[in-house]
Amino acid sequence: MNSFGKYNAFFRNCEDFATYCKCCKAASNQVAKAVYGFSLSGIVAYSIAKENFRKKENDNLINI
Repeated sequence: MNSFGKYNAFFRNCEDFATYCKCCKAASNQVAKAVYGFSLSGIVAYSIAKENFRKKENDNLINI
């Protein structure tokens, strides 16, 4: 299934969608910087949170 999924302001927003359309991978640096800070540790924390969100959504799709 090749779908962007449901909108989420933090992990699946308009910047994610635009990047997904262009590169087939969602990514939003604006939210990462705004929510988790501009430091490397903030970007890493955001990446981990986004991956956990993606895994949780995939698990929900499998259980439907």
